[in-house]
Amino acid sequence: MLKDNEKIIFEFTPIYTKGVYILLAIFLIIMVYLFITLGALGGIVFSLVPLALFISYRLVANPYQPLMLMFVASYFIMGVTRYVAIPSIGLIADALLIYTFISLIIYSIGNKVCWKNGRNEFMLASLIWLIYCTLELFNPHASVSAWTTYIRFMAMYALFISFLVPIIFNKYKDLEKVIFLWSIFSILAFLKAMYQKNVGFDSGEMRWLYVEGKASTHILSSGIRYFSFFTDAANFGSGMGMSMVAFTIIGIHSKKWKWKIYYITVGLATGYGMMLSGTRSAMIIPFMGFIFYIIFSRNVKVIIAGTVMVAIAFIFFNFTTIGQGNSQIRRMRSAFNSEHDNSYTLRKDNQAKLGAYLVNKPFGVGIGLAGGKAAKSAPGEYSTTIASDSWAVVLWVETGVVGLGLYFLIFIYLQMRGAYIVFFKIKDEQLKYILGGLLAGIFGIMVSSTSNEVIAQFPNGIIIFFAQAFIFMGPKFDKEIAEQKCIATTQA
Repeated sequence: MLKDNEKIIFEFTPIYTKGVYILLAIFLIIMVYLFITLGALGGIVFSLVPLALFISYRLVANPYQPLMLMFVASYFIMGVTRYVAIPSIGLIADALLIYTFISLIIYSIGNKVCWKNGRNEFMLASLIWLIYCTLELFNPHASVSAWTTYIRFMAMYALFISFLVPIIFNKYKDLEKVIFLWSIFSILAFLKAMYQKNVGFDSGEMRWLYVEGKASTHILSSGIRYFSFFTDAANFGSGMGMSMVAFTIIGIHSKKWKWKIYYITVGLATGYGMMLSGTRSAMIIPFMGFIFYIIFSRNVKVIIAGTVMVAIAFIFFNFTTIGQGNSQIRRMRSAFNSEHDNSYTLRKDNQAKLGAYLVNKPFGVGIGLAGGKAAKSAPGEYSTTIASDSWAVVLWVETGVVGLGLYFLIFIYLQMRGAYIVFFKIKDEQLKYILGGLLAGIFGIMVSSTSNEVIAQFPNGIIIFFAQAFIFMGPKFDKEIAEQKCIATTQA
């Protein structure tokens, strides 16, 4: 086995060079033949075969790459569907995760893999939840096709990511790289929303709005709800809210001024992006996220400054009319007076209907049978005729009060355990606040799940799972940083 600082060197001998020329000549002859017999399309497709083989080799040779590709693809894949017809988005994510797992097995044949990293509290909690969801197949109302389709975000992705991320992204620099990539993606999402606001919607977005009927929820008398390249404005607003919390905290505590300015700028931009979405339920994300962080930070300056800022923001939206002429501010302010809101009243009516239907169904009606998404799988199921509107309602309908209780017990455990690890165990200040920002962002968006369904969508769900995995990797990162400091001190 090669050492880390050794590289394989190919010697281009005359025999090797001659073989390459022969293969190249054969390839060109076949390509020309296909151009003549099958036309340009056949020749072009064949010409891409070497590239496809090279990419496949690179992905199999290093499990790091397909997992990173999955993270990147999850952020943009939904926007692509407005321009390219993709039969099943979930299958792409499934394929990349399975590819990563296969690649990891192949990689382990000749390389050392720390499999024990995959056995962590997040993975075990995800496994417990998956077992419960699998038992839902025995629910008399269950639909196998609906279960197969919607088990992904309900349980499967969390289990795969909680296992693979600690094994593959097991260095502190991996955490920094993912955080930076997420910040870049967040800025791109914000810029796309700004383009929609200042330039307008493109042809794919216009078709989505007016042909697919999304204008009724996005082009409102109170103002336009911008959605960037996300699935919709609610998903975009919630994602921006989570980014705002995480990057603002990371930026405030960054040691280098260039990163402090950069991440605070990202936090401010995504905060404005949240307002552009017009998603009122997203407002709870920064409020609850920052409050969670303030409580657990154990930093007097943070507690005082944070409390003052949250109080000012609350007073601004709840007790003043400043900026009421701005449609984004006006819509966000209405989140503090939901009793007189028609959509809020409709949600309460729907929940009352579902409550009456579920009174004798403590285990719900089965995975995938909440809202209209499973109307084809279970056309006679009453729950598919009523909008679910929120992730909490989806859990309640599909897994019952038992499943809903188990899910939130698991979440509370992971959040409190994560807070203990981050704020009481980790010694490195920089790492503490990076993970603290992730933890606060997760808490904010999970609390908002009582009002929206964005956790079960790309990219927010995937970001949450990656962040949760990194939080439980905190002690390992902390040890790595301490060792590097020790080495640096010794060499000095």
